[in-house]
Amino acid sequence: MTTPPDGQLAASSCVATERSPLCFRSPIFILGIVQRSGTNFLNNLVLLHPDVRSPGIVWEDFYLAPADRLSDYAAALQPSWNSGWREKLGQALGEDTVMRHLGDALIRLMEDQYRHCVAAGTQRAAEASAVALVTATPNTRNLDQFFRLFPAAAPLLIVRDGRATVESGVRSFGWDYEEAIRAWVASGQRILDFCANPEHGGRYLLTRYERLFLDPKTEMQRILEFLKLEPANYDFEACAKLGLMGSSELKQNGASTLHWKYVDKPKHFNPLARASEWTEPMRQRFYYLAGPTMTALGYELEAADRALAPQRAAWNRWMDWLYALELRLRRSFPPGAAWLKRLRYRLLKAPVTITPTPRKPD
Repeated sequence: MTTPPDGQLAASSCVATERSPLCFRSPIFILGIVQRSGTNFLNNLVLLHPDVRSPGIVWEDFYLAPADRLSDYAAALQPSWNSGWREKLGQALGEDTVMRHLGDALIRLMEDQYRHCVAAGTQRAAEASAVALVTATPNTRNLDQFFRLFPAAAPLLIVRDGRATVESGVRSFGWDYEEAIRAWVASGQRILDFCANPEHGGRYLLTRYERLFLDPKTEMQRILEFLKLEPANYDFEACAKLGLMGSSELKQNGASTLHWKYVDKPKHFNPLARASEWTEPMRQRFYYLAGPTMTALGYELEAADRALAPQRAAWNRWMDWLYALELRLRRSFPPGAAWLKRLRYRLLKAPVTITPTPRKPD
């Protein structure tokens, strides 16, 4: 899991013009379990390597999110061809060639952005013979399509403790606790399914936000080795001192809205303790919905929550019913749905977080 196949990250293309002679390695895709999971943090850590650059315009591309439509397009296109063409095309260019070439086009889009930004002076030119472009997307929809589109790319998957992730999303975007937990679980299962596929062995790396936060030097050493980027060229001192960007801590400290400018870390900054003030019903609801996924991803859950879970089983089924009814009422009777949400929060003993623009987790 920590070493890609030989040649995995070889230069993907070299294009020379009078203004920009450039060679590109295979791109690096950072995919987070959901928003607030550390995708930007990891992206900025990777960018400290001199051989890595952002595309320059779109650095959170969501290429995979609608990939099922590309798959449908490829499947619908080929039956209209003359009989035998598909087989001959596969023999000439390899299997699944339509999806691979669609993925190549998306990679060219990244590379063309970088060329444009270098020519415009808004991006630094490559210092090495080949540059790796990196993007970070906090979404795992259609993760199973990744290697169909980008067979030579290096996906970095980042997860974060679901409790801290959910609480951070509530503080930052006004997420609903129930919806945020369920979104985290669904995405976590996609990651587990992806990692369990024997065909993916050695072609991806899974990291945790907690490792990056507590020991960024050691974890970045592991990531650089996977990416076949020379650790000796990496700025490990800057890695250890990297400031905050987009943290929910910024909003809690007086900012009216979340912003994406670097600031120094507050003295007592501890993103691992986001959910430390959760009530017992909130912890039990999380354990009921997300316990198996948390365990499968390598996180530990409190023994007290495990012990209390059987006594909370009927209560959790009641909460399931309330949430299902609320979903049905959202279109037919919104006031009733709003009342049920308040009831859910009361039963959780959770604060009702109010934000100007609440967002639903992906």
